[in-house]
Amino acid sequence: DDRDKAVLVENIFRLAVNGQTPVDKLHQMLDAVCDCQRPATPLSEIMPLYSDALTTLGRTIGKRTYENRQIAVHRLTGWIRDNHPAADSIEAVDHAVALRFAQHLTESGLKTKTRRNLIDDLSTVWRTIEQTHPHLSANPWPRVRPQVTDGETGKPFTRTQEKAVFAAAERAGKGWPLACLLARHTGLRYSSVARLKWDEVDLDVGVIRHTPPKTSRHKIRVTVPLVGTLLAALRTARQEAPGEVYVL
Repeated sequence: DDRDKAVLVENIFRLAVNGQTPVDKLHQMLDAVCDCQRPATPLSEIMPLYSDALTTLGRTIGKRTYENRQIAVHRLTGWIRDNHPAADSIEAVDHAVALRFAQHLTESGLKTKTRRNLIDDLSTVWRTIEQTHPHLSANPWPRVRPQVTDGETGKPFTRTQEKAVFAAAERAGKGWPLACLLARHTGLRYSSVARLKWDEVDLDVGVIRHTPPKTSRHKIRVTVPLVGTLLAALRTARQEAPGEVYVL
């Protein structure tokens, strides 16, 4: 019903088709022509909204998991501030912004697994917020999730590498030799090795009964048998520090 406005909108679409104008600028132009006031939730509200959503949904996550997602959000907002200031709200973080951020991570030289973890953390934050704040922008992150192509996850140490690790641990001292023995002969992650308590180590039976941090929210407990070399090392460590709570 307004020919002049229709012409302006048509011209904006022509710019979009020709790829002559950034997406965020096109959005601003359309909003101005149509007198559309978009809601604007500051980027600084991402983590508070995420925390509120977790509480509302009755979900609990580990401290480290929360911190990893906080780091991912901080990295994103810092990049937006320095490189894409037009996306100054959660609603403005659309597919185009997500794609550019993913390209930035690639250009930074990060491994694909690291990039995927960052994108996955952002996707989880967005998906959780969406459940309690559906008016916010749709989750743009799944479409820019990279495939892991350059990782070496799962490759075991060679004998030479293993000897080098233990030699370095001996030079470092301060519990590192025992930490390496625990990792080598139990398969426990570093987070478990570092937190292992003596009341989880049964020297009489020769087992470790431990709830790893990664599976603690599911209350999954593991029982790990101790090979002779490790059992002897643990007995020696216990004799040298009988009053300690933690193994390391």
